[in-house]
Amino acid sequence: MSHELLQYTMKMEYHVFPCKHVYPPVLFCIRQKVYFSPVTMYNLHSIRPAGNAAAVLLPVLLFTAIVLPLFVSGSFAQEAEERGMDDIIIDDVIILGEDGLGYLLAPLSFSGSDWALTGGLLGGGGLLFALDEDIQAIPRRNQNEDVLDVTRTLNWGGHLPSVEIGTGFVYLTGLLSGNEEIRVTGRMLAQTLIYSGSVYLVLRRLVGRSRPEVRESAYDFGFLRSGDQHYSFPSGHTVVAVSWATVLAGRFDHWAASLLLYSAAGAVGLARIYQDFHWASDVFTGALIGFSAGMFVRRQEERRQAQTGETSSWSLLPTGNGLSLIIRL
Repeated sequence: MSHELLQYTMKMEYHVFPCKHVYPPVLFCIRQKVYFSPVTMYNLHSIRPAGNAAAVLLPVLLFTAIVLPLFVSGSFAQEAEERGMDDIIIDDVIILGEDGLGYLLAPLSFSGSDWALTGGLLGGGGLLFALDEDIQAIPRRNQNEDVLDVTRTLNWGGHLPSVEIGTGFVYLTGLLSGNEEIRVTGRMLAQTLIYSGSVYLVLRRLVGRSRPEVRESAYDFGFLRSGDQHYSFPSGHTVVAVSWATVLAGRFDHWAASLLLYSAAGAVGLARIYQDFHWASDVFTGALIGFSAGMFVRRQEERRQAQTGETSSWSLLPTGNGLSLIIRL
């Protein structure tokens, strides 16, 4: 059923400011402002609730900032090392650069089993590539407006600006509160987004694959083609969603959290196929890129923790007022 209504252009602004008189206490609040202006006739089915972004994004941010410490540190009041904030930021930037170089050169240190696994995954991607048009025909034959509404909302799970805001929120929360675990989680999220995003940006220009919605062949490629309609391979939304899920799954280190995070990331990829934005092989490749980047960042951090001797479940540290006992749960 279609109704003609006035179209409204919408501009959303997010203002971050210190919270006052809020319980439980948090460092910052985010206020959303929405501006509307009528322009032309519009179809009712295309009107989206103005609060969609905030409704999806803000609960994720709050959940990450409030629940994550319970899993990774067991305490909201864990103290960071006695370093200046500028030193901490510089150290994180250095880590980002050093790990980035390691990520770039990682194939040079692949073992035989690593190359065998890589070959198997590429073979699986090649099989999907051959079946892309047959797979895409399934959602095309079964389009439903209610399902489309759900898939459009799922897009926010791989929406890069939203995830960037979430990453910055986590990092700043850890930095300003002195919580080492939260800050490191934010830095790791930034790392995996930068590393996987770099691969994605290069591949999409080199491959230049047409999106399914263009209604060209699944094998329509063009070297260095520009334009969003030719940026089908790989799926950027899937890269972002799986990158985040992989890092957070490692930080939560709980099977239920991993199941929830990877299911959500998978739903983002399926949503992109259902909306005719990506072929199945685009989503599969995006998931591989995101997962490999996330696992690389996790392993680098594990090596760093091992080198600094932070493998003990407890430690006794001197403080200005005596001794501090830190128990890692």
